[in-house]
Amino acid sequence: MLSIEITDYKPKDSDDSTRIDIGLANTKYNAAIEMRFRASYYQLRAIFEVKKCKDDIDKAFAQLYEYTRQMFAEQHNLRFAWGFAVCAGDVRLCHFGPSKAVSSKPMDVATREGRRAFIEFLVNMSLCDDSQLGRDPTMRYLSELRCWQIDCPDDDNDDSGRGE
Repeated sequence: MLSIEITDYKPKDSDDSTRIDIGLANTKYNAAIEMRFRASYYQLRAIFEVKKCKDDIDKAFAQLYEYTRQMFAEQHNLRFAWGFAVCAGDVRLCHFGPSKAVSSKPMDVATREGRRAFIEFLVNMSLCDDSQLGRDPTMRYLSELRCWQIDCPDDDNDDSGRGE
């Protein structure tokens, strides 16, 4: 998982004029540097909203809500999304589901403990697979058919979604 190379940009598939501050997207280790410019909402795994003042936390949350709405609109197989509200030296981790959002307590990155907690989360996030980052593993887009395939169990004993 890498940060998008530019900040304060409009994602390619945005349906309005909003500009995100920082985006995190999965990329292959051997991907060309150009592939990390201006990711679309479909490619994003997490979004950062950065404000200068701690008092702007409500504005940061409001913008994150809007950005994650766009992520859900573009990623039909998204179960949840991650966001970071950064206000001055405080970082709050946000978890967005389809019907609710929750936020962590502030991590003060000016302190050793706050930096450690923030870096630990980023490291752990970089080790996650797509399903741990919010994608539904039972849904796949079939580009040749231009449709979604959804695995469903065919009997009460089979919860793998693939049947026998």
